[in-house]
Amino acid sequence: MSEKKVIVTFGGTEEPIDGVRSISNFSTGATGAFISDYFAGRKAEVFSVHAKRAKLPEKPVIRFPFTDFSSLDSLLKKLLSENYFHCIVHLAAVSDYSVDTVTAGQKCYSRGSAEKINSEIHEEITIRLKRNFKILDRLKMYSSNKDIKVVGFKLTNRATSEECDLAVKKAFLSQKVDFIVQNELTDISADRHPAKIYSPTGLVRTAKNKPEMAEALFDLLFQSSDGIKSI
Repeated sequence: MSEKKVIVTFGGTEEPIDGVRSISNFSTGATGAFISDYFAGRKAEVFSVHAKRAKLPEKPVIRFPFTDFSSLDSLLKKLLSENYFHCIVHLAAVSDYSVDTVTAGQKCYSRGSAEKINSEIHEEITIRLKRNFKILDRLKMYSSNKDIKVVGFKLTNRATSEECDLAVKKAFLSQKVDFIVQNELTDISADRHPAKIYSPTGLVRTAKNKPEMAEALFDLLFQSSDGIKSI
């Protein structure tokens, strides 16, 4: 068994409306692919759990594609229960809502209906969404390794420093994650990807870009706990 066995999830879920349409998000999976490559380059056995349309790692990793919320949840439950992982880096952009029903005219379509809704007939459709639970909060429960380290990500958009701090504190309320990586969308560009990494006790690392972030995460996850110091 590898001494460094890790799952990295990345890319966005796609929640089906009908046979050809879905609700998704802007996630490309590029950061998760980069972290997968970095960890693989440091001799970790990497299981990349990725969206079908996500950017893929270049190094040899074990790949598992997902589509919607349900398929991602089922896949992680299976992988974590049937294998022994040391940690999971959960970057996947998971939809907070899934499609429950779609109504077009007098007809109601069930979730993920294979039928295509005819836009030439219907001037409007009504989509009813249902809230999803937080997969992040269930990862330790799914895992056969009850000491698994879990990393979550919190992306903010035009948030003040106080709002960022509050978002991170809220993410730790469940006490089911070991680290939170906080990114501010407005700070991210082609050559900049600043990040702050928190443990439950406070800020432990900062990074200016993806290489620094990947290195910091690897060191935090695979070094002894007494090597983690708040800054």
